[in-house]
Amino acid sequence: MEEKKQVNNTISSKEKGDKTIGIKEQSNETISREELTSKKKKTRNNEKNDKELSSKEQNNMDLSDKDEDEKNETKREKRIYPYIIAKNRMQGYYETLLDDGYKIKFFNKKNNKEIYDFFLPAVRDYMFWTFNLINTKEFEEMTNDLRAVVCANYDCSIFQKGTTQVVCFNAGVCFAITSKREEANYLKEYRERKEMKQINLREDTSYAISEISKEENQNYIYMYILELYKMIYLNIIAKDIQNPNKFDRVREDFVKFTGGIYNVKITDDTKGNELAKKIESSLELDNRYIKIDDEFDLMYKNNKLNDKKYRKIITIIILITIILVCLLR
Repeated sequence: MEEKKQVNNTISSKEKGDKTIGIKEQSNETISREELTSKKKKTRNNEKNDKELSSKEQNNMDLSDKDEDEKNETKREKRIYPYIIAKNRMQGYYETLLDDGYKIKFFNKKNNKEIYDFFLPAVRDYMFWTFNLINTKEFEEMTNDLRAVVCANYDCSIFQKGTTQVVCFNAGVCFAITSKREEANYLKEYRERKEMKQINLREDTSYAISEISKEENQNYIYMYILELYKMIYLNIIAKDIQNPNKFDRVREDFVKFTGGIYNVKITDDTKGNELAKKIESSLELDNRYIKIDDEFDLMYKNNKLNDKKYRKIITIIILITIILVCLLR
């Protein structure tokens, strides 16, 4: 009996021990699950943090790339790209520029004092008509088509978008000032390829600003563009003069060009005058002008001689007619 009791006690204590072990195992299992859940949360948080860091890093990289692009653009030298637009399409081209986000560049005596003081009144009136604009608000409230009409009434208009400027003379000669070749190509999309070819103006022609000044002096850039315009316009005149049907109109345009801008002094600035003479010499402006002027004189004389011959022939025909009528009577 006593042995049975001992056995039963042993079994009972063993069972109790097993239960205790079971509780411990259960407890360990519970801890294990909690740890697993905690680890999962940590993992998710870490993944989230990694994604946020990755996103921040990517943004920083994008900003860094953007900054690098801006730095590269700043480092790249601005060049002047000339091109020709048909004269009768200038108003439409102005509207296209405005629709594409280009804004008319407003000049005033306060903000652009250097330009105002550098250029003489005749040149200011020719190139920078907005100096005379008293109320810019009225212009800004206009629609782009009306703004284009206003611009088309002036000899020259200057537009800007970002760091790119477009200088257009209403005679159909334009210049893009930019460090972005692709932007220059876009602006030249409506160019007159045939006419450019006829005056030997290659489509890839560009002029380095460093050719006239180591610094990007705005006064010198505008002066350089004005001299380039004179050269290109003289080449257009030289081409058009060969067409007898255009003689009277071209002669009129030439006279207007001569008095309006060619014979006009650009500046009283000493360095500016020296640079202007240097540019004019390198572009051979005087030689081009004299050659065209001589050709006009020659053609004019020939036309006069032809008119005299024509009048003589008409007179002879009339006399012969009168004599024949008298004889028949």
